[in-house]
Amino acid sequence: MDEEDTIPTWYSASALLLTSLLLCLIGKRKQADQDPWVRYWYGLALGFAFLSMDEIAGLHETVNGLVEYSWAIIGGIIVAIVGLLYLRVLWHLPASTRWLFVASGAIFVGGAVGVEMSTDWYEDADLLNTLAYNLWTAVEEGMEMGGIVLFIHALLKYINQEQGAHIDLNVAELTK
Repeated sequence: MDEEDTIPTWYSASALLLTSLLLCLIGKRKQADQDPWVRYWYGLALGFAFLSMDEIAGLHETVNGLVEYSWAIIGGIIVAIVGLLYLRVLWHLPASTRWLFVASGAIFVGGAVGVEMSTDWYEDADLLNTLAYNLWTAVEEGMEMGGIVLFIHALLKYINQEQGAHIDLNVAELTK
């Protein structure tokens, strides 16, 4: 699970891309409604498209080769900044959606950044090929996947609440 060319990586990249598409659908609807938060939805959509690409391309691992510390420190800082920028949007969401967003984000970031940072010493000690490290990798990836599944659930629930059961999935419309 720790390599980029695996089925779990493909699954994660696909789930992140699906998340981006759902955020685009919400953004498109918000744009039609002239919602003041529309750019935030599109911003999230771009962010998740980037995360999907990164999952396959491993750009965050490239950062490790360029700096003397873990990419997770930079990732944590970026998450904190984005989180602060989105606080007002978060408070304008229905309470159930808000807490699902918070829970899914905590699970995802806890795995991607938290577990990653806590296992950096395995690489420093040349212990990457150990059972302990591989179990932590499964926890990390499981938290990332679980967080995204919960976020997709929250987005679908939000779409259903906001737009009813009908969802126009005409992907060609997203490009207009």
